[in-house]
Formats: sequence, structure tokens, C-alpha cells
Amino acid sequence: MTLTRIFAQNSRCFSRSIISNSERRFSSFNNIICQQHKKDMSDVLHEISQTKKDITIDNKKTFESANGLDATEFAKNEDSRNELKKSEENTLEDEEDEYVVDYSQLEKRWLKMKPEDQLMLIDDINTLQTFSWKFLTKDQKKAIYYISYGQWGPRTQENLNIPELIFKIFSSSILFGVVGFAIVNYAIDKEKVQEIEETEAKQALLQQNEPATKK
Repeated sequence: MTLTRIFAQNSRCFSRSIISNSERRFSSFNNIICQQHKKDMSDVLHEISQTKKDITIDNKKTFESANGLDATEFAKNEDSRNELKKSEENTLEDEEDEYVVDYSQLEKRWLKMKPEDQLMLIDDINTLQTFSWKFLTKDQKKAIYYISYGQWGPRTQENLNIPELIFKIFSSSILFGVVGFAIVNYAIDKEKVQEIEETEAKQALLQQNEPATKK
């Protein structure tokens, strides 16, 4: 029994040592694989970044050779382009801040305005008309009415030539003549209707006053 116990204990110790050695070897092997993988990935990333740098350098060289520029001039031109872009953006912001439309007394100022200012104002008024009428100011409403129906452009009397004036006068006279003729005829017809009604009323009274005829 003693030998059997000793043998069993030795067997257990031996198996434990074998398992622990196997675990150590597996862990070291896994660490080696991970380190190798990290090394490979770092090498790949380094190669990619180096390739990008090479491509950028080649593109700059190609641009410089095509335009006859060296690296210093290329950098200066790039800086000047950036400064120009920033100045344009600042100019646009300033123009947007300073752009204020004056709608007051437009009928007095319209003919003195520049054509480009007139076109801009017409565009602004067309935009205003898309909003509700209750949100507009009094000057804006007057400006909309003047642009739509005011005496400017084709509606200006000074811009009409002689044939246009003759046609306008002739058409106006015809229109007034037709209206006057209709009014006169209406008055005459009304008098005739009244006379006919009075005659019919008299005849009805006479018929009522006559004695009934005997059968």
C-alpha cells in the first residue's frame, strides 16, 4: 500500500509538472506570435505612411516641373491662395452685414437709381411678396405697389412715342363713347318702360270701372 501511494503521488506531481510546463510553453509561444503580429502591423503601417509621403512628394515635383516652380515658390503660392480665400470670405461676410434695403419714398428715388440697383430691389420685392402681407412694413407695401403699378418703365408717359399716344387717345375715346352710349340708351329704355307701365295701369283701371255686360 505504501508503494502504491508513493507511486500515485509521484504520478500526480509528474502530471502537474507536465501541465505547468505545457502552459508556460503555450503562453510564451502566444506572446511570441502577438509580438510578431504587432511588429508586422507596425511595419505595414510604416510602409503605408512612407508610400503616402512618396506620392505627395512625387505630386509636388510633377506640379513644380509642369509649372516651373520650386518648393519655396510653391509654398508661397499656396499661402497666398489661402490668404486670398480668407479675404474673400471676410468680404462676403462684411457685404452681407452691410446690405440693408431702403424702401422709403421709392417713387421719388426710383428714376435716379442705377439700373443694377433697380434690378436688385426688384428681386428683393419679389422675395417679399412670398411672405404674408401682415409681416410687411408700410414702406415695403408702398414699394411693392409702386413696382407693380407705378409710372415707371413701360408705364412712363414720357417713353410713349407719337403713334402710341395716338392709339391710346383713340382707344380711350372709343371706350368712353361706348360707355356714354350705353348710359344714354339705358336712360331712354327706362323712360319707355315707365310709360308702358303707366299705360297698362290706366287700361286696367278702365276695365275695372266698365259695367259687366249682360249675357
